[in-house]
Amino acid sequence: MKSVPRMKFTPMILATALLCGLATSANAQDKAGGGLGVVCKAELASLCPSDGKTGPFVCLTQNQTKLGPECATYVKTAEERRAKFRAACETDRAKLCKDADAKGGKMMQCLRDKQAELSKPCAEAVAALPMPAAK
Repeated sequence: MKSVPRMKFTPMILATALLCGLATSANAQDKAGGGLGVVCKAELASLCPSDGKTGPFVCLTQNQTKLGPECATYVKTAEERRAKFRAACETDRAKLCKDADAKGGKMMQCLRDKQAELSKPCAEAVAALPMPAAK
């Protein structure tokens, strides 16, 4: 059996470890409910003073060209995740939670409350989203 030089695999192993670490780190931040506030802390402070009208995520998406690289990546990933969620759950939301306001997490709470009635794609999308931070 041939011996495979270790150096050929080192870049691939390092890249895989880095990607796994970044995914785990972002997922841990999301699950802790502090991802946006941690990764985009400086941007939130300088670009998004709380005016009670625009939420922090909307503010950051409106100011994408002014975001630092880590915050911009976080916002882009979150936008992609939201788009997948909306595509998976639009029918369920309209059928089961049509009266729930999307603001303040009421629509998400409605979907979580009706987990047993959701379509499989929506149930999976809801389960994949981070839980809101405890207040």
